[in-house]
Order: sequence, then structure tokens, then C-alpha cells
Amino acid sequence: IESARKGDPAASVHRKLLNGNWKFHWVDKPADAPPDFFKPKYDDSTWTSFPVPANWEINGYGVPIYTDEAYPFPADPPRVPHDINPVGSYRHSFDVPAHWAGRQIYLEFGGVKSAMTLWINGKDVGYSQGSKTPAEFNVTKFVKPGTNLLAVQIIRWSDGAYLEGQDYWKISGIERDVVLSSRPPARSSTSRP
Repeated sequence: IESARKGDPAASVHRKLLNGNWKFHWVDKPADAPPDFFKPKYDDSTWTSFPVPANWEINGYGVPIYTDEAYPFPADPPRVPHDINPVGSYRHSFDVPAHWAGRQIYLEFGGVKSAMTLWINGKDVGYSQGSKTPAEFNVTKFVKPGTNLLAVQIIRWSDGAYLEGQDYWKISGIERDVVLSSRPPARSSTSRP
């Protein structure tokens, strides 16, 4: 109750910040992305330790691109390049607290540039694109008590990149906080007049 009174979401026992060092693998084209990297038994021992949140280009993977009006690739909506379109693959283990049993579990990515696919414990959870909007996934049916594995694959340019032809730096990766949270089970009721 005291943490709720302080109004600090980070102090909640129903919220875990997953930021930190994650396993990371970067390639400059989708054809070279590691297959099956999302499977729990995949060997990531040679992967880099990479900070989350952080952009790839700022950390030495790829090149940041500044554009004013032009796109950083040949414009042919909705197509984007496949020969050169960097891909970052991430893996991270996290624990689900025992006291979250019976609650709905959500995983939120505060911002990912540009498109992402998420797996939990080897199962495909979902897809999102839109770098400046949070992506929230109900992962209740994918997690188990104790240690779990999340895997994320991010592609630098998606068809959503056509909406981001603004005056700014084109950089990629998990750009904002990653938060695991639990909520009471959803309830609905019907009232009649």
C-alpha cells in the first residue's frame, strides 16, 4: 500500500523492469538472421551482451542515417529492401514471481524501431510495428512460474517505415523500457435495467 501511495510504478510488486544486458546478434540482411534462435535450447553462447534499451547504430552495429525528406531506402510503397535490411535478434531470461499466480501477465515494449516479432519459451506471441508507440502483449498463456525465455527479432525497415519519413535520425533497436507486469484477472458483468 505504501508503494501505491508514493505513486511510483517501479515500486509495485506487480511490475518488473526487464532492462539490462541481453544476448544480441546483428546481421545486415534478413537472409542471414539466425534460424530457430527463439527456441529455448538454441546456443547463444557466442552472442554479444547488449544493453536494453539502446540503439544498434549508437553501439557500433550498422550506420545511423539522417534524412530530412527522403527515405533511407528506394521508395516503392509498401515494399522495403530485403537485400540490405539489418536484423537484430535478442534473447533474455526473466522470472515470473510465484505471487503472480492467477493473474494476467503482460509484456510491454515502450518503443521498438521498426518492426518486431516476439516469442516466449519458443512460442510465437505476436508482431508489432511502429517505433514510437508501445507494444503490449498478454503473455499469460506463454509464461510459467520461474524462469522464462523471451526472444525478439527486430527488422530495421518495415512498411511502417514509410510513415516515419520525418526529419530525424534513423536508428534501430529496443529504444525504450521493457516491462513485465501482472494484473488481476479480467471480469465482466452484465446489468439489466
